[in-house]
Amino acid sequence: MKTLVLIFELLSGVAITTAAICYLLEEKSKRAIRDRTTAVWIKFEESGSMIVVKAPLTFLAALLDSLYGERAFSWKGFWRCCLVSTSLALTALLLTGVFMHKPFGMSMPPWNAFDETLDAVQQICKNPKTFENETLEQQALLHRVCSIILSYNTPGYKWLYVTLFILLVSDLTGPWILSVLSSHGDSFVT
Repeated sequence: MKTLVLIFELLSGVAITTAAICYLLEEKSKRAIRDRTTAVWIKFEESGSMIVVKAPLTFLAALLDSLYGERAFSWKGFWRCCLVSTSLALTALLLTGVFMHKPFGMSMPPWNAFDETLDAVQQICKNPKTFENETLEQQALLHRVCSIILSYNTPGYKWLYVTLFILLVSDLTGPWILSVLSSHGDSFVT
């Protein structure tokens, strides 16, 4: 029932807007609109019924040519396609995060995962029970490994981790790139 009410309201709005335009327009303007509409219908009739199919396809071809270049399989087209697909994937992830109130739609963002992982390593390294069944040589090795891992606990490495994570996610959303490269190997020439 709500759908019918919405359709009725839409049609009423269109009718009222049309009536207002017809009332406010001068006769000369109405005649010009009528002549243009008639010209469009005559053009459709002269070009045949296939114009309905040809017009959108022509527009789409011109749009794709302007975006990717005239050659579909070129490096220019490939890089632009990568840029567009990565942009769309990141936009989708960001919008998902905004609407779900979670960054990138994840329950744990990568910067929190980085911090929690290094905190867990630090707790393991500080716990004496971790090393009690090991020889002195193994304990020294484990302490050295812990210090190496904990040396990555800097803002620079955290930024690098988050950036690489986002790039990994965006690249995993476009696995078709590998199939395109493998099936068209040598046709990617400039």
